Amino acid sequence: MINEPICEMNSCVIPVNNEPLPGVVIAAFSATHINGNSVHFKDESWGRSEMWKWDFGDGTSGSGNSVDHTYSNPGMYTVSLWARNNLSQSQVVKGDITVPVNGKLGNSLFFGP
Repeated sequence: MINEPICEMNSCVIPVNNEPLPGVVIAAFSATHINGNSVHFKDESWGRSEMWKWDFGDGTSGSGNSVDHTYSNPGMYTVSLWARNNLSQSQVVKGDITVPVNGKLGNSLFFGP
């Protein structure tokens, strides 16, 4: 059983079965419509992520905790984020987005556990 993370100063401990597991990263991200086919992706992972790899679902990739991406064509894409630190194995979360993102500019979608 995974409990809510206990976070202090950008460092989190995630209790599993009431035992803390320091260094664990649980990947999550948000996607915010910028304009047209452009989307801002941001790491929202629990734990302290130090390395990121994004797969935008269109044959391109990126790195960093926060990235902007412009899709060449409208459509549905499966976006993946691998987030990790030196203490944890790579964790991945995937989410399907439709481009252009429906709704008002600045609206965000959240993908996580």
